[in-house]
Amino acid sequence: MLAGVAGAITALLLPYCGLLYWMGPEIVTRSRVVGEYNDDPSNGHENLVLKQDGTYSYTFTPKDGPAFTHAGTWSFSFGVRYCEVVLDNFAPKFPGADPQNRTWRLPVEEDWGMIRLWTSDRVRQFYLGAGRY
Repeated sequence: MLAGVAGAITALLLPYCGLLYWMGPEIVTRSRVVGEYNDDPSNGHENLVLKQDGTYSYTFTPKDGPAFTHAGTWSFSFGVRYCEVVLDNFAPKFPGADPQNRTWRLPVEEDWGMIRLWTSDRVRQFYLGAGRY
């Protein structure tokens, strides 16, 4: 009798668990954040490339004037409830960026296969990159 009840419960829960697995969030890993990210703040265009070897290149093209290019290193950290990209010696040019802050922690968010690196959640500013699977 007990085996029959356990079998019935398993038969009911198995499709539900499969649906949760299929619909559940994709885990963002270091390899998934490697790639190119872009943003268009009010003063120009930004391009950030995170390379597999742990380096990055950053190019800011203002609406008027010459482009600014910078390179540095990056790392990836994650926990149970967050993950972030850490850019060392970063010098962004978007409006409101603090020039004294040289280490930037960018929270990572995955939404429908696209990766966002948040620079500010107050003004909803982020770099948007092509998702990788």
